[in-house]
Amino acid sequence: MLTMSRRANDNGHETAPGSLPRATRVALAAATAWVADRRAVSAIEFAFVCPILIALLLGTAETARYLNFTWKIGNVAQTVASLVSRNQTGSVKTSDLFFANDSAMLIFPDVLADAKSRGTQWYSNIAVTISSVIFSKIDLSCTTNCIYQAFVGWSYGANQRPCSTPIKPVPNTDDVIRTTLPADTFGPGSLTVVEIGYYYTPIIGKSIIGSKWIIRSVYLAPRYVPKINYDPSEGYVATVCPES
Repeated sequence: MLTMSRRANDNGHETAPGSLPRATRVALAAATAWVADRRAVSAIEFAFVCPILIALLLGTAETARYLNFTWKIGNVAQTVASLVSRNQTGSVKTSDLFFANDSAMLIFPDVLADAKSRGTQWYSNIAVTISSVIFSKIDLSCTTNCIYQAFVGWSYGANQRPCSTPIKPVPNTDDVIRTTLPADTFGPGSLTVVEIGYYYTPIIGKSIIGSKWIIRSVYLAPRYVPKINYDPSEGYVATVCPES
């Protein structure tokens, strides 16, 4: 007669030879079920990834807004320069400069909303500078491949170009300041130079990124006359340089 041997487990219950204790089997079953259930793992992964996705989304939105404002500021500069360079009489008056200056708020109405939120006037949020730059040959006898020098005829606005400092040519890839112009702009005649500066403040991450100046410049030759002078008969608002 065959008899099967049995042994007692830790709880005093008998178990068949080769089998695991009941407590161990329960623990293994629970562990297997947890590994098979991916929902908990997915929730943890989402908790890690979600902040990154939100940051990317907000960063993309702010970048798009910045690029849009940059394009608008360039459009303001182009329009103001076009208004001045279309002059047919050869001289602009104070009212002409005011008209060109005020066109900025029509082309870029965002500056009005920005000024309202800051509690300031719109023209304090955007800097419009209009200048006439005149070129002349360094060697008056030159007929081909001549080298030109540039000086300011007159300048109007928030960041006027100085009369006393010669304008130097710089590579086209360099940033332009008040005493420089791109080398490709040097040539016979004159230019209407318009520079627009706007203090851009981001909506997202203002405390981290901070505000940034957006500056755009446009250079246009007068369409109908060799150069455009400034007529102060309506009062001086521009600086007229003696060299002009």
